[in-house]
Amino acid sequence: MKKTIREFKTTYFVFNFVITVFAGFLLPYMKHMNLSNSYIGIITAIMTVSGILGQVITGYLCDVNRTIKKIFILWEIILTILVIIFSIVNRNLYYLVVLLFLIGFVQSALCSLIDSWIIEKSEEIKNKFGPIRAYGSIGAGIASILFGYLTDKYGWNSIFIAYPIIMLILIMITFKMKDVNKNLKNAEEKKCAQNKITMEDIKLLFSNTRYVYLIFIFLILYMSLKVITMFSVLNIKSISEENWYFGVYTFITAFSEIPIFIYSPKIMKKVNSYYLLIFASLFFIIRIIMVATSRNVYTIIASGIFHMTTFSFIALSSKYLIDEVSPENLKTTSQMVAMAIYLSLGDSISSLISGIMSDFIGTSNTLFVFCGLCVIAFIMSIRYNKKYNCIKVRSE
Repeated sequence: MKKTIREFKTTYFVFNFVITVFAGFLLPYMKHMNLSNSYIGIITAIMTVSGILGQVITGYLCDVNRTIKKIFILWEIILTILVIIFSIVNRNLYYLVVLLFLIGFVQSALCSLIDSWIIEKSEEIKNKFGPIRAYGSIGAGIASILFGYLTDKYGWNSIFIAYPIIMLILIMITFKMKDVNKNLKNAEEKKCAQNKITMEDIKLLFSNTRYVYLIFIFLILYMSLKVITMFSVLNIKSISEENWYFGVYTFITAFSEIPIFIYSPKIMKKVNSYYLLIFASLFFIIRIIMVATSRNVYTIIASGIFHMTTFSFIALSSKYLIDEVSPENLKTTSQMVAMAIYLSLGDSISSLISGIMSDFIGTSNTLFVFCGLCVIAFIMSIRYNKKYNCIKVRSE
């Protein structure tokens, strides 16, 4: 098992490193192209709408074909090709939109799929999700600092040259890894596996009120996270043209996750997923107020430390809480559908609405609107804990 954990840590490090190299610098790049907040919001929304399709279709393909590894490697190859094409034709706005739609489809699926790979590998690996995820944060942090410096010194081409090289390394690493074991254990599960995933299975998921309730909470929180990230980046770029500041901000947000993920097994023993969700909602309120009232680049950069108690907490709690309410034969599908909604759909809605709102009512007022949504999520998370966690504790 130690070898498998090392492999996942390495994969997570390189994966988040290479994703940050392109996706992490996409917003500053579009700002560099002198696009308005509204236009950036629309492009980001188009990109993330395709991510919904990518995650749902990928979850379906994995469950039907009983594999994660093969689909993961295929998507890696396709994403590399798309980014290479993007580097050639990105000055044409029509091609830009089409390519980002396709990139969003594949990239969002990969980001969700790597989490599902860990969750489904084994119970032991699942319990190490936090420490493994920490290596992803290290990779993202190093990439943000490194390429913040490289883009300032050598220009944006440094990203497009490095990306395919690093992605090739990632493909070779994942090629050597073992796939998940999707052989179901009992007769009932094997009977289910004989049939393809259908719309009836999807309907079954959404007939589960706990599943829907959780998705709604995470939808609000991930929408707010997107708005915080988006306006932090755009505000930094509006104050200074140097990508170094953006790199430092991303570095702080990435490395702030590490202590939470490394010590997540101990945290999960003392504070279960239900309470993590409540704490995350509360810290979202605090963080969004801080960003809304920030007036200089250093305050915005400092606000990134709260990424520790916002993103890290919902990243951990969402995996465990969604998995807890998912049928055995729909584990991947349920995770992918959920993430398609609260990640991709959430990104799409928040990017589109916040971009337009900020041009009309200003950045600060837009952030306060989403602060109000976080208050709703906080109340809902408390109600969920009282209704289900208390019952769970009493039954034990």
